Amino acid sequence: MGADEDDQGRAADLPGVSLSDDEVTRMTSTLVSGLAPRPRFEIIPVENPNQPGAGCYVIAVAAGPQFPYGVLINEGYRYPRRTGTTTGYMAEPEIETAYRRRDAARREQEDRCAQIENLIRDRLSDDDTWVIVSLVPDQPGELVIDAPTFSAFRAARQGTRPLIGYPYAWQRVRLGHRRFLLDASFREGRTAHNLAADLHTDGAGVIAVAVSLFHHNPDTGPLRISDEGLVVAILAGLRFLGNHARETAGASGAAALQVSMAGPLGREWALYHDRNHGFPGALSESVNQIDIRLAQAAAPLDSLQDGQGLVAAAALLSAEIFQGFGVPEAYQITYAGQVRRRYWSRQPFGNLMTAWAEEAGVEISDEQAG
Repeated sequence: MGADEDDQGRAADLPGVSLSDDEVTRMTSTLVSGLAPRPRFEIIPVENPNQPGAGCYVIAVAAGPQFPYGVLINEGYRYPRRTGTTTGYMAEPEIETAYRRRDAARREQEDRCAQIENLIRDRLSDDDTWVIVSLVPDQPGELVIDAPTFSAFRAARQGTRPLIGYPYAWQRVRLGHRRFLLDASFREGRTAHNLAADLHTDGAGVIAVAVSLFHHNPDTGPLRISDEGLVVAILAGLRFLGNHARETAGASGAAALQVSMAGPLGREWALYHDRNHGFPGALSESVNQIDIRLAQAAAPLDSLQDGQGLVAAAALLSAEIFQGFGVPEAYQITYAGQVRRRYWSRQPFGNLMTAWAEEAGVEISDEQAG
Protein backbone atom coordinates (compact mmCIF):
# COMPACT_ATOMS: atom_id res chain seq x y z
CA MET A 1 0.00 0.00 0.00
CA GLY A 2 1.55 3.31 -1.07
CA ALA A 3 1.13 6.84 0.21
CA ASP A 4 -1.91 8.84 -0.80
CA GLU A 5 -1.04 11.84 -3.00
CA ASP A 6 -2.55 15.25 -3.51
CA ASP A 7 -3.15 16.79 -6.94
CA GLN A 8 0.51 17.88 -7.11
CA GLY A 9 1.95 14.44 -6.47
CA ARG A 10 2.90 15.11 -2.86
CA ALA A 11 2.36 12.61 -0.05
CA ALA A 12 -0.90 13.51 1.69
CA ASP A 13 -1.37 10.55 4.02
CA LEU A 14 0.52 7.45 5.20
CA PRO A 15 -2.00 4.70 5.95
CA GLY A 16 0.72 2.47 7.44
CA VAL A 17 1.54 -1.22 7.03
CA SER A 18 2.90 -3.99 9.24
CA LEU A 19 6.70 -4.03 9.43
CA SER A 20 8.58 -7.32 9.22
CA ASP A 21 11.80 -8.86 7.92
CA ASP A 22 9.75 -11.09 5.61
CA GLU A 23 8.27 -8.04 3.91
CA VAL A 24 11.73 -6.52 3.37
CA THR A 25 12.87 -9.82 1.85
CA ARG A 26 9.82 -9.91 -0.44
CA MET A 27 10.33 -6.33 -1.66
CA THR A 28 14.03 -6.93 -2.21
CA SER A 29 13.30 -10.03 -4.30
CA THR A 30 10.72 -8.13 -6.35
CA LEU A 31 13.10 -5.26 -7.08
CA VAL A 32 16.05 -7.52 -7.93
CA SER A 33 14.05 -9.73 -10.30
CA GLY A 34 11.98 -6.98 -11.92
CA LEU A 35 14.52 -4.25 -12.74
CA ALA A 36 17.41 -4.05 -15.18
CA PRO A 37 20.05 -2.88 -14.59
CA ARG A 38 19.82 -3.50 -10.86
CA PRO A 39 20.03 -0.18 -8.96
CA ARG A 40 21.75 0.22 -5.62
CA PHE A 41 19.02 0.61 -3.04
CA GLU A 42 18.23 0.24 0.64
CA ILE A 43 14.83 -0.57 2.16
CA ILE A 44 14.42 1.35 5.42
CA PRO A 45 11.54 0.50 7.79
CA VAL A 46 10.18 3.55 9.63
CA GLU A 47 8.05 2.65 12.65
CA ASN A 48 5.10 4.79 13.70
CA PRO A 49 5.80 5.68 17.35
CA ASN A 50 2.06 5.51 18.04
CA GLN A 51 1.68 2.05 16.43
CA PRO A 52 4.50 -0.32 17.42
CA GLY A 53 5.17 -2.85 14.64
CA ALA A 54 3.51 -0.66 12.00
CA GLY A 55 4.66 2.23 9.88
CA CYS A 56 6.07 2.59 6.39
CA TYR A 57 9.04 1.61 4.26
CA VAL A 58 11.35 4.09 2.56
CA ILE A 59 13.16 2.76 -0.50
CA ALA A 60 16.32 4.84 -0.92
CA VAL A 61 17.84 4.51 -4.40
CA ALA A 62 21.40 5.72 -4.99
CA ALA A 63 21.84 8.23 -7.79
CA GLY A 64 23.89 7.01 -10.71
CA PRO A 65 24.44 7.06 -14.46
CA GLN A 66 22.68 3.74 -15.17
CA PHE A 67 19.39 5.32 -16.33
CA PRO A 68 17.23 4.12 -18.05
CA TYR A 69 15.96 1.33 -15.81
CA GLY A 70 13.80 -1.33 -17.40
CA VAL A 71 10.78 -2.73 -15.51
CA LEU A 72 9.72 -6.31 -16.26
CA ILE A 73 6.12 -6.26 -17.48
CA ASN A 74 4.68 -9.56 -18.71
CA GLU A 75 7.54 -11.02 -20.77
CA GLY A 76 9.43 -7.87 -21.67
CA TYR A 77 10.92 -4.69 -20.24
CA ARG A 78 9.40 -1.23 -20.45
CA TYR A 79 11.09 2.00 -19.39
CA PRO A 80 8.96 4.23 -17.16
CA ARG A 81 9.40 7.93 -16.62
CA ARG A 82 7.60 10.31 -14.32
CA THR A 83 6.00 13.48 -15.67
CA GLY A 84 4.39 15.48 -12.87
CA THR A 85 1.92 13.17 -11.19
CA THR A 86 1.76 10.73 -14.12
CA THR A 87 3.93 7.71 -14.87
CA GLY A 88 4.36 7.02 -18.58
CA TYR A 89 6.70 4.88 -20.66
CA MET A 90 9.59 6.05 -22.80
CA ALA A 91 9.37 5.78 -26.57
CA GLU A 92 12.20 4.28 -28.63
CA PRO A 93 13.95 7.63 -29.37
CA GLU A 94 13.94 8.50 -25.66
CA ILE A 95 15.40 5.11 -24.75
CA GLU A 96 18.14 5.46 -27.38
CA THR A 97 18.97 8.97 -26.14
CA ALA A 98 19.22 7.73 -22.54
CA TYR A 99 21.58 4.93 -23.57
CA ARG A 100 23.77 7.40 -25.45
CA ARG A 101 23.98 9.56 -22.34
CA ARG A 102 24.95 6.50 -20.29
CA ASP A 103 27.71 5.67 -22.78
CA ALA A 104 28.93 9.27 -22.71
CA ALA A 105 29.19 9.12 -18.91
CA ARG A 106 31.28 5.95 -19.16
CA ARG A 107 33.61 7.54 -21.70
CA GLU A 108 34.06 10.52 -19.38
CA GLN A 109 35.13 8.13 -16.61
CA GLU A 110 37.61 6.44 -18.94
CA ASP A 111 39.01 9.84 -19.97
CA ARG A 112 39.36 10.75 -16.30
CA CYS A 113 41.27 7.50 -15.66
CA ALA A 114 43.69 8.40 -18.46
CA GLN A 115 44.06 11.94 -17.12
CA ILE A 116 44.98 10.95 -13.56
CA GLU A 117 47.28 8.18 -14.80
CA ASN A 118 49.22 10.66 -16.93
CA LEU A 119 49.62 12.95 -13.92
CA ILE A 120 51.29 10.26 -11.82
CA ARG A 121 53.40 8.85 -14.66
CA ASP A 122 55.15 12.21 -14.87
CA ARG A 123 56.74 11.71 -11.45
CA LEU A 124 57.59 7.98 -11.51
CA SER A 125 61.21 6.83 -11.61
CA ASP A 126 62.31 5.62 -15.05
CA ASP A 127 64.42 2.90 -13.43
CA ASP A 128 61.50 0.93 -11.98
CA THR A 129 58.90 -1.32 -13.58
CA TRP A 130 55.48 -0.10 -12.47
CA VAL A 131 51.95 -1.44 -12.35
CA ILE A 132 49.53 1.50 -12.28
CA VAL A 133 45.98 1.08 -10.93
CA SER A 134 43.39 3.85 -11.44
CA LEU A 135 39.85 4.29 -10.09
CA VAL A 136 37.19 6.89 -10.95
CA PRO A 137 33.78 6.79 -9.16
CA ASP A 138 30.62 7.57 -11.11
CA GLN A 139 29.24 9.58 -8.17
CA PRO A 140 32.13 11.88 -7.15
CA GLY A 141 32.80 12.96 -3.62
CA GLU A 142 33.66 16.49 -2.52
CA LEU A 143 36.53 16.65 -0.06
CA VAL A 144 37.65 20.14 0.99
CA ILE A 145 41.35 20.34 1.80
CA ASP A 146 42.37 22.78 4.52
CA ALA A 147 45.17 22.78 7.09
CA PRO A 148 43.40 20.50 9.64
CA THR A 149 42.27 18.08 6.91
CA PHE A 150 45.77 17.80 5.48
CA SER A 151 47.35 17.40 8.91
CA ALA A 152 44.95 14.60 9.84
CA PHE A 153 45.38 12.88 6.47
CA ARG A 154 49.17 12.95 6.70
CA ALA A 155 49.14 11.65 10.27
CA ALA A 156 46.87 8.77 9.28
CA ARG A 157 48.89 7.70 6.21
CA GLN A 158 52.55 8.41 6.86
CA GLY A 159 54.52 5.28 7.75
CA THR A 160 51.70 2.87 6.85
CA ARG A 161 52.04 0.00 4.36
CA PRO A 162 49.10 -0.20 1.94
CA LEU A 163 50.13 -3.45 0.18
CA ILE A 164 49.99 -7.05 1.39
CA GLY A 165 53.51 -8.49 1.49
CA TYR A 166 55.32 -5.47 0.07
CA PRO A 167 57.78 -3.67 2.39
CA TYR A 168 56.98 -0.22 0.99
CA ALA A 169 55.54 2.40 3.36
CA TRP A 170 54.41 5.94 2.72
CA GLN A 171 57.34 8.22 3.55
CA ARG A 172 56.22 11.50 2.01
CA VAL A 173 52.68 12.92 2.04
CA ARG A 174 52.40 16.19 0.14
CA LEU A 175 49.81 18.28 -1.69
CA GLY A 176 49.12 18.91 -5.34
CA HIS A 177 46.25 20.67 -7.06
CA ARG A 178 43.06 19.11 -5.57
CA ARG A 179 44.93 15.97 -4.59
CA PHE A 180 47.21 14.35 -2.04
CA LEU A 181 50.60 13.14 -3.31
CA LEU A 182 52.06 10.11 -1.54
CA ASP A 183 55.22 8.12 -2.20
CA ALA A 184 57.73 5.80 -0.53
CA SER A 185 60.83 7.83 -1.42
CA PHE A 186 63.45 8.89 1.11
CA ARG A 187 65.15 11.13 -1.46
CA GLU A 188 64.56 14.78 -2.17
CA GLY A 189 62.88 15.89 -5.38
CA ARG A 190 59.62 15.09 -7.08
CA THR A 191 60.58 11.68 -8.50
CA ALA A 192 58.87 8.75 -6.77
CA HIS A 193 60.51 5.38 -6.16
CA ASN A 194 58.96 2.03 -5.16
CA LEU A 195 55.43 3.30 -4.46
CA ALA A 196 53.36 6.39 -5.31
CA ALA A 197 49.73 7.53 -5.24
CA ASP A 198 47.64 10.53 -6.21
CA LEU A 199 44.38 10.74 -4.26
CA HIS A 200 41.99 13.35 -5.65
CA THR A 201 39.37 15.31 -3.74
CA ASP A 202 36.51 13.92 -5.88
CA GLY A 203 37.38 10.33 -4.89
CA ALA A 204 39.36 9.45 -8.00
CA GLY A 205 42.74 7.94 -7.34
CA VAL A 206 45.74 6.20 -8.85
CA ILE A 207 48.43 4.08 -7.19
CA ALA A 208 51.68 2.97 -8.83
CA VAL A 209 53.65 0.02 -7.45
CA ALA A 210 57.20 -0.95 -8.41
CA VAL A 211 56.38 -4.57 -9.18
CA SER A 212 58.23 -7.25 -7.26
CA LEU A 213 61.17 -8.38 -9.40
CA PHE A 214 63.42 -11.38 -8.87
CA HIS A 215 66.75 -10.44 -7.29
CA HIS A 216 68.65 -12.38 -9.97
CA ASN A 217 67.36 -10.29 -12.85
CA PRO A 218 69.99 -10.32 -15.60
CA ASP A 219 71.52 -7.07 -16.75
CA THR A 220 70.47 -7.89 -20.30
CA GLY A 221 67.42 -9.62 -21.68
CA PRO A 222 63.95 -9.39 -20.21
CA LEU A 223 63.17 -8.12 -16.74
CA ARG A 224 61.64 -10.97 -14.73
CA ILE A 225 58.37 -9.91 -13.11
CA SER A 226 56.82 -11.90 -10.27
CA ASP A 227 53.32 -13.11 -11.12
CA GLU A 228 52.37 -13.04 -7.42
CA GLY A 229 53.72 -9.53 -6.95
CA LEU A 230 51.68 -8.33 -9.92
CA VAL A 231 48.45 -9.83 -8.58
CA VAL A 232 48.96 -8.40 -5.08
CA ALA A 233 49.73 -4.94 -6.47
CA ILE A 234 46.43 -4.91 -8.39
CA LEU A 235 44.30 -6.38 -5.59
CA ALA A 236 45.71 -4.26 -2.77
CA GLY A 237 45.80 -1.21 -5.04
CA LEU A 238 42.06 -1.52 -5.70
CA ARG A 239 41.40 -1.89 -1.97
CA PHE A 240 43.47 1.21 -1.16
CA LEU A 241 41.80 3.36 -3.84
CA GLY A 242 38.31 2.14 -2.98
CA ASN A 243 38.85 3.06 0.65
CA HIS A 244 39.92 6.59 -0.29
CA ALA A 245 36.91 7.06 -2.59
CA ARG A 246 34.36 5.83 -0.03
CA GLU A 247 35.76 6.81 3.33
CA THR A 248 37.85 9.92 2.66
CA ALA A 249 36.12 11.59 -0.28
CA GLY A 250 32.56 10.33 0.25
CA ALA A 251 32.13 9.05 -3.31
CA SER A 252 29.52 6.39 -4.09
CA GLY A 253 28.04 4.24 -6.82
CA ALA A 254 30.15 2.20 -9.21
CA ALA A 255 33.70 2.93 -10.33
CA ALA A 256 35.67 2.68 -13.55
CA LEU A 257 38.85 0.66 -12.97
CA GLN A 258 42.01 0.62 -15.06
CA VAL A 259 45.42 -1.09 -14.89
CA SER A 260 48.50 -0.41 -17.02
CA MET A 261 52.26 -0.98 -16.81
CA ALA A 262 55.32 1.17 -17.42
CA GLY A 263 59.05 0.49 -17.25
CA PRO A 264 62.56 1.23 -18.46
CA LEU A 265 62.65 1.90 -22.18
CA GLY A 266 64.41 -0.70 -24.27
CA ARG A 267 63.82 -3.59 -21.85
CA GLU A 268 61.43 -6.46 -22.46
CA TRP A 269 59.46 -8.20 -19.73
CA ALA A 270 58.81 -11.84 -18.84
CA LEU A 271 56.48 -13.27 -16.21
CA TYR A 272 58.14 -15.57 -13.67
CA HIS A 273 57.25 -17.56 -10.55
CA ASP A 274 59.36 -19.16 -7.81
CA ARG A 275 57.12 -21.98 -6.66
CA ASN A 276 59.66 -24.66 -7.66
CA HIS A 277 61.37 -24.74 -4.25
CA GLY A 278 62.55 -21.16 -4.74
CA PHE A 279 64.00 -21.66 -8.21
CA PRO A 280 62.69 -19.24 -10.86
CA GLY A 281 60.37 -20.64 -13.50
CA ALA A 282 59.29 -18.79 -16.62
CA LEU A 283 55.54 -18.42 -17.18
CA SER A 284 55.91 -16.52 -20.42
CA GLU A 285 58.30 -15.69 -23.21
CA SER A 286 59.76 -12.20 -23.47
CA VAL A 287 57.27 -9.53 -24.54
CA ASN A 288 57.61 -5.93 -25.62
CA GLN A 289 56.06 -3.33 -23.36
CA ILE A 290 53.59 -2.47 -26.13
CA ASP A 291 52.16 -6.00 -25.80
CA ILE A 292 50.79 -5.19 -22.33
CA ARG A 293 47.63 -3.29 -23.17
CA LEU A 294 45.32 -1.35 -20.92
CA ALA A 295 43.06 -3.46 -18.68
CA GLN A 296 39.64 -2.01 -17.87
CA ALA A 297 36.69 -3.08 -15.72
CA ALA A 298 33.97 -1.65 -13.48
CA ALA A 299 32.70 -2.55 -10.02
CA PRO A 300 30.49 -1.13 -7.26
CA LEU A 301 32.62 0.89 -4.85
CA ASP A 302 31.13 -1.01 -1.92
CA SER A 303 32.49 -4.28 -3.35
CA LEU A 304 36.10 -3.03 -3.29
CA GLN A 305 36.49 -3.79 0.39
CA ASP A 306 38.07 -6.91 1.82
CA GLY A 307 36.04 -9.77 0.41
CA GLN A 308 34.90 -11.72 -2.63
CA GLY A 309 34.01 -8.69 -4.75
CA LEU A 310 37.50 -7.22 -4.41
CA VAL A 311 39.15 -10.49 -5.43
CA ALA A 312 36.79 -10.91 -8.41
CA ALA A 313 37.54 -7.39 -9.70
CA ALA A 314 41.27 -7.95 -9.28
CA ALA A 315 41.00 -11.27 -11.15
CA LEU A 316 39.34 -9.60 -14.16
CA LEU A 317 42.00 -6.90 -14.41
CA SER A 318 44.92 -9.23 -13.69
CA ALA A 319 43.78 -11.64 -16.40
CA GLU A 320 43.91 -8.91 -19.04
CA ILE A 321 47.47 -8.00 -18.02
CA PHE A 322 48.54 -11.66 -17.90
CA GLN A 323 47.11 -12.26 -21.36
CA GLY A 324 49.53 -9.65 -22.71
CA PHE A 325 52.27 -12.01 -21.52
CA GLY A 326 50.56 -14.94 -23.25
CA VAL A 327 49.19 -16.39 -19.99
CA PRO A 328 45.38 -16.93 -19.96
CA GLU A 329 44.65 -15.79 -16.40
CA ALA A 330 46.15 -14.93 -13.03
CA TYR A 331 46.25 -18.38 -11.44
CA GLN A 332 46.36 -17.04 -7.88
CA ILE A 333 42.76 -15.71 -7.85
CA THR A 334 39.52 -16.54 -9.66
CA TYR A 335 36.71 -14.65 -11.36
CA ALA A 336 34.41 -16.05 -8.65
CA GLY A 337 36.42 -14.23 -5.98
CA GLN A 338 38.44 -17.15 -4.59
CA VAL A 339 42.12 -17.38 -3.63
CA ARG A 340 43.87 -20.44 -5.10
CA ARG A 341 46.30 -21.69 -2.46
CA ARG A 342 48.53 -23.83 -4.69
CA TYR A 343 49.66 -20.86 -6.82
CA TRP A 344 51.20 -18.88 -3.97
CA SER A 345 54.74 -19.45 -2.74
CA ARG A 346 55.19 -19.26 1.02
CA GLN A 347 57.26 -16.06 0.93
CA PRO A 348 56.84 -13.17 0.64
CA PHE A 349 53.16 -13.24 -0.37
CA GLY A 350 51.63 -16.67 0.13
CA ASN A 351 51.30 -16.91 3.91
CA LEU A 352 50.14 -13.30 4.16
CA MET A 353 47.57 -13.70 1.38
CA THR A 354 46.01 -16.84 2.83
CA ALA A 355 45.90 -15.20 6.27
CA TRP A 356 44.25 -12.14 4.73
CA ALA A 357 41.74 -14.32 2.86
CA GLU A 358 40.75 -16.17 6.03
CA GLU A 359 40.26 -12.93 7.95
CA ALA A 360 38.31 -11.32 5.08
CA GLY A 361 36.00 -14.29 4.60
CA VAL A 362 37.36 -15.05 1.12
CA GLU A 363 37.11 -18.69 0.04
CA ILE A 364 40.47 -20.45 -0.28
CA SER A 365 40.46 -23.05 -3.03
CA ASP A 366 42.85 -25.96 -3.62
CA GLU A 367 41.68 -26.45 -7.19
CA GLN A 368 44.03 -26.44 -10.14
CA ALA A 369 43.51 -23.87 -12.90
CA GLY A 370 42.45 -25.16 -16.28
